[in-house]
Amino acid sequence: MDGAKRKADESMGRDEKRSKSKKQWRVPRRNDHGAVQAKAIQPGDSGIWATCNKGREGKCVGELQDLFTEYAELLYGPALDTGETGGADVEESDAADIESEIQAEVAGIRKPSAVQLFTSVRLNVQCVVFFKTVSPIEPVSFVQKICEDAANNSALKRTRFAKRLSPMTLMGRASADDLGKVAAEVLAPHFHQPSARSRKFAIRPSLRNHNILTRDSVIKQIANIVGPNHSVDLKNYELLIIVEIYQRYNLAEIFDPTPKEVSKEVQATSAEPEGAIDDSADVADLKAPPTGLRTVRIERLHGYLFRTYRLTTFKGFFYLLRCRPSHNVRLLRHEEDRLETEAIALRTLSSRVDGFSARLIEYHTTTIPIGSKYLISGPFEGSILADIEPSLSRQECANIDRSLGQYVRSLSAVTGTVFGSVRQAPAFGSQSWGRVFAGMLETILRDGEDALINLPYDSMKDLVRRHRASLDQITQPRLVLLELSADENVVVNTQTNRVTGLLDFSTAFWGDPYMSDCWYKPTKSFAEGFGKLPNADTDERTRQYLYVLYHALLAIVRHSYRPSEGSDELDARRDLTTAIRQLTAMVR
Repeated sequence: MDGAKRKADESMGRDEKRSKSKKQWRVPRRNDHGAVQAKAIQPGDSGIWATCNKGREGKCVGELQDLFTEYAELLYGPALDTGETGGADVEESDAADIESEIQAEVAGIRKPSAVQLFTSVRLNVQCVVFFKTVSPIEPVSFVQKICEDAANNSALKRTRFAKRLSPMTLMGRASADDLGKVAAEVLAPHFHQPSARSRKFAIRPSLRNHNILTRDSVIKQIANIVGPNHSVDLKNYELLIIVEIYQRYNLAEIFDPTPKEVSKEVQATSAEPEGAIDDSADVADLKAPPTGLRTVRIERLHGYLFRTYRLTTFKGFFYLLRCRPSHNVRLLRHEEDRLETEAIALRTLSSRVDGFSARLIEYHTTTIPIGSKYLISGPFEGSILADIEPSLSRQECANIDRSLGQYVRSLSAVTGTVFGSVRQAPAFGSQSWGRVFAGMLETILRDGEDALINLPYDSMKDLVRRHRASLDQITQPRLVLLELSADENVVVNTQTNRVTGLLDFSTAFWGDPYMSDCWYKPTKSFAEGFGKLPNADTDERTRQYLYVLYHALLAIVRHSYRPSEGSDELDARRDLTTAIRQLTAMVR
């Protein structure tokens, strides 16, 4: 009895200790640069919105925290100095006792900390970050100064991930009533003063992750608040009214567009990684002979595996220069020969597709000119989708997706004689799509094994073997771009919302067009543009699950090799599990 009681008492004691161990003190969460993260945006807040590439939100917050702090000290230095000691003065006297010294120390410890001028807010919106601001920060003039410095000294590279800054002096909830209240307060000083003259204005709304208000209703409501004494002029406006609606928040601000040459966007530039070529020297020296143009603006583009530079001409179109990444970037096996693949693909398309705009300008296979192999392609006319996507409406995005589907369908009309790489001669290709697919999967599996990634290797190989017959029903090799759907790869005509070209053809091969990543998670508009979904029968569905398995596996392995790219490994593992489960159920 005593032994049983003692064991029970010990068990109770362990449970009490276990329950106490779960109660842990939690400090306020901070980001990597020490900025406290606020929980949510509240109506009436002011602040600065910033856009960045998908998956770069955390890094964007870090670099902007540093940039904003530096400019705050530059612009508001005297106002930031509180000048308070936070404690009573202690007279210097030999008679000062220990107790007074202790009180002075405690007073110093209790000294209030400096006000947090910029507080990052965690958002559930991709490609967008937000900083709350407090007095004396005035968001519009603050961002104006940053952009003026960027425009006046473009050689100074300050940011890498931030694409665009939008200062906001007032925010409210994204309802028609609150939008009216915010707009009335923001517009009053500019349009509703007794001495206000008639002015030309334009309205630029942007809606993201929001489905209550519509673009047209926002424009009409803002125009009604401005009043009939002022006129709309979309080109020669005096004031630009910007309305940003993110999820359940609406934001309004007015910009004076003069001087015209000052952009409201931050130039996304940064110090180059070790081993990178120099924009102003190496690229500038070689760009004139290949393009035949000497007036070319050089800009480093981010978000690409291979180092990519945009060479923009004074006529508005641009060329693309692409060279190998720096030596500290880990490449997968199938990524090593991308430049050669792209050169061959561009030559093939130029010779076989009438009206194909982009062409191979130069492919240099030695490292003498700039220290790396490089390729120049173009010309391209239009805007890169990643640059304009934040300002597009839902309907405009759908039109672009539909046009992309049509563009991909035209590429798939280009046929080959054998399956496999576009670099290999026909004699070394294969007439079996199943064999080529198994080889492509095996390459990724070997990369995963080299990185010691925990994956069901044998199960995946067995599934491909069991469903080989479904793959071999594809008998006509067609041109496929394995990775083409990223916004950074699509060039769009902003007037017609149609795709005018793709920037990257380095993942081209001869295979089944439905293996492209644009079919990994396609939109309805894309499928409409392409004309057919790959789900007509069991074999088509089997092949799509095999392709989902491939892309999910590729995402997992790529994340292990290059975690800084920001891909979501958990989502990829869920997709991989789903594909394996479905393929296992489809026993042939």
